[in-house]
Amino acid sequence: MDREELERTPEGIEKRRFCYVMYRFGEERFVIISSSRSRHMDRLIALQHLIGNTCCKIRLKVYHEELATEWRGGFGLPTRGYIEVSGPERISDIEWIELDPIVVTYIGRLVPPKVTVVIDEIILGLNNEGIEYKTVKGSIRVYGQQLR
Repeated sequence: MDREELERTPEGIEKRRFCYVMYRFGEERFVIISSSRSRHMDRLIALQHLIGNTCCKIRLKVYHEELATEWRGGFGLPTRGYIEVSGPERISDIEWIELDPIVVTYIGRLVPPKVTVVIDEIILGLNNEGIEYKTVKGSIRVYGQQLR
């Protein structure tokens, strides 16, 4: 299957489980990976799809850093064992990932922004994938232990 054929059939790609769609800052790319994915990689990919579908922001906290990263529009999986929000980090170093359920869509200068709360969609998606979470100060927090 060549690249053009991959780009035309994203549903078929998901069913074959040998590649996935990577959402990063609003762009969509197809990436081929091996067929032997772990359950943890499946959870990361499901989380990636959830963020892409709900347009929520994400940030993460690494064990050796005091502060979490800035809120971003998505994350990437540049290579096996790494996640990238504002820079590449080892997945084993992730303390938690937070999702912001309040989506602000800027329409224009004269029109007020549209504010949407997508907490129900996020919780439904996490429950469907069996990902445990906690609500912390209005954000959805997924702890890193289940992503390793």
